[in-house]
Amino acid sequence: MYCEEGHPAAETDRFCPKCGKRIDPDFSLLKQGIGAKYEIKRVLGRGGMGAVYEALDRALSRTVAIKLLASEHLRDPDLVERFRREARHTAAFPGHPNVITVHEAGEISDRPYYVMEFARENLREYLDRHPVIDPEEVLRLGIGMLKGLSALHDRGIIHRDIKPENILLNDEGEPRITDFGIARSTNERITETGAVFGSPAYMSPEQLEDASRVDHRSDLYSAALILSEMVSGFSGALDRNTHAMSAGREGVTTVLMTPRSETPARQLAPSQNLIRVLKKALAKSPGSRFQSADEFLRALQELRAGRGAGVSFPWKGLAWACGFLLVLGGLVATTYALYRSFAIGQSTSQTASVEIGTTPITGAQVLLRREGENEADYVGLSDITLQLASGDYELILRPPPGYGLLNRRVRFSVRRPDDSSTASSDLVAPVHLPCPIESRWDGTRCTDGAGGVARPQPMTCSSARPCPAGMFCVQNRCR
Repeated sequence: MYCEEGHPAAETDRFCPKCGKRIDPDFSLLKQGIGAKYEIKRVLGRGGMGAVYEALDRALSRTVAIKLLASEHLRDPDLVERFRREARHTAAFPGHPNVITVHEAGEISDRPYYVMEFARENLREYLDRHPVIDPEEVLRLGIGMLKGLSALHDRGIIHRDIKPENILLNDEGEPRITDFGIARSTNERITETGAVFGSPAYMSPEQLEDASRVDHRSDLYSAALILSEMVSGFSGALDRNTHAMSAGREGVTTVLMTPRSETPARQLAPSQNLIRVLKKALAKSPGSRFQSADEFLRALQELRAGRGAGVSFPWKGLAWACGFLLVLGGLVATTYALYRSFAIGQSTSQTASVEIGTTPITGAQVLLRREGENEADYVGLSDITLQLASGDYELILRPPPGYGLLNRRVRFSVRRPDDSSTASSDLVAPVHLPCPIESRWDGTRCTDGAGGVARPQPMTCSSARPCPAGMFCVQNRCR
């Protein structure tokens, strides 16, 4: 007998006398069945379908991972077939840089297993080690994930469980999609009506209702949630008071956005172009999202290259303008100067510099909605200064988690008085972020008087006041 770390133990032992880990009967099964080819090292982890082991390929001197179906699933033919289907789906992409590679598959005492490449960490572990992700790194990882999803979707495979734990990182940091346990092929007919499969924290709205009816756009929504987590410091979490059950409103699981750490330090603000891309990818209606992984991929590639996303420099236009100036000389220079003077006058008279600061802390998420618009747009973190045109606005401030502060909504206007040449705002800054009732700010956080952190109330919502992108309105609360 062996423990989960591979230490020998007596058959009567329940726990390893050396390391204290539990005894694993399947360790001996693997050693007896394929020990001549693979040196079984240790248990890497356990999931719903079985355990994954680290092993050494003796012939090739390479580290591999072996996934073995749990013995209790042998009584369920559907689960056995699902495990085999997982191996087949994963093995359909040999050599693809963004899909995990399967080396072989087989059975030991009627227990199916498959051998795949080894990765030292998954994306969840990477995010736990890096509370702040550089936007360039977000784009790199997102591009890799979408290349993998593009390959899956081209073969008619919908993964249905895209989450950080199922994105492995190789030694070069390249993301690779794994765990096809609940993947579905459009060429297969499997009865799943009303079923809810996957990880609720990263499910699309339609998958929360019925996983059997989703298409490839659901995977894109899940990928966008991961990218949103990278840029915001927030991750999806299942409300512990709800459960994934059958289809219908009663069975829809609530998704909350919670911090990866108690007080995540967002220091590298993403560009507005990236925010716009993610907002489209997180649209509640599948028809409003990117319609393919390739379309989503191109948007990220253009952002990374600085093309077609509002960040490129107009070199061709500049060259044409220079040639035009050389031809027309002083006349054009004079005309340009007059035009520039007029344009600046218009700009300064019709817009105002609005400082959006918060107290007692900074770093709150700033969302802005102009009157007549249905949704509020994320514009950055406080303290920031915005150039706003004349009009009426609603400001939504969401303080960083861990302080116990409440969200705050403020209405303000930007106007140009008749007797003034410039516009101005009536917003009083900094905006105070309050503590909940019966709690106070002690200089570092809201406390309830007994030393505990006060629990803020969730943001309210309605048909006229929708939730920010990535959240859902459930019983008049943004979740």
